[in-house]
Amino acid sequence: MIVDIDDAPCPRCDGTAADHLGGRDVQCCYCGHLVTLKRPPVLPKVEARPEAWRFPSGRFAGLTLEEAAAAPNGVRYLEHMAENDARVRDFLQLTRQTVSG
Repeated sequence: MIVDIDDAPCPRCDGTAADHLGGRDVQCCYCGHLVTLKRPPVLPKVEARPEAWRFPSGRFAGLTLEEAAAAPNGVRYLEHMAENDARVRDFLQLTRQTVSG
């Protein structure tokens, strides 16, 4: 994970970005010099990926749209469902664009 080391640049090249190796150890992204910082770097916040929408009930209960599409007759069911559900309609359009593009 790349971290900023503005307050303690690399002593060899004055670089301010490093690859975090764990704890206080980093490796300069510019010259590869290994540096041990006086304190651990501040790691950037990584937002968790939202959980995929899942069917709450019915034939595909607990499955995502991708999993339902892969099931036997799944695409046919999703095409029927797309008439009333924008989420399914958008998924099918995106899938068709990906396959045809």
